[in-house]
Amino acid sequence: LLLARKPEQLEFRPFDLCVLARQEEVEIRERLRGRPVTFSSLLPDRLTVLGSPELAAMVLHNLLDNACRYTEQGRILLEFRADEMLLTDTAPDDGIGIDKADQDKIWQRFWQADPSRGEDGGSGLGLSLVLRGCERLGWKVAHEHWEGGNRFRVRFSQG
Repeated sequence: LLLARKPEQLEFRPFDLCVLARQEEVEIRERLRGRPVTFSSLLPDRLTVLGSPELAAMVLHNLLDNACRYTEQGRILLEFRADEMLLTDTAPDDGIGIDKADQDKIWQRFWQADPSRGEDGGSGLGLSLVLRGCERLGWKVAHEHWEGGNRFRVRFSQG
């Protein structure tokens, strides 16, 4: 519903993104309990950004949900820097990684790398919502491959 609003209907204000991340951490740690996946975060004491806290929470939640859903073993790392957020996960040989050939498709609604894998399959909407949320916030989101898996980089607009 937030994405259905016109941009001028969204309330943009300074807020602490770390507060949202710490709220998500509790849920993530519970979801990963008993699985061979560790979650860690590198967060400053405070990171004030300008935007809609509700949209930012949706972006953060969907990125973390996706990482939990498709990281079968290894680790998930959430890191905030002054102007960006990084979410890195491991994709071992028997895990789910995003194929480089599919990199342009991941932002499409209902697209899934492998609908038969992951803890409950998902809907294929998460990353398209992340993209739309970031566009509304004036943020830039990108997927990158690294030697151990996937990384999502979100660059914040600071003004």
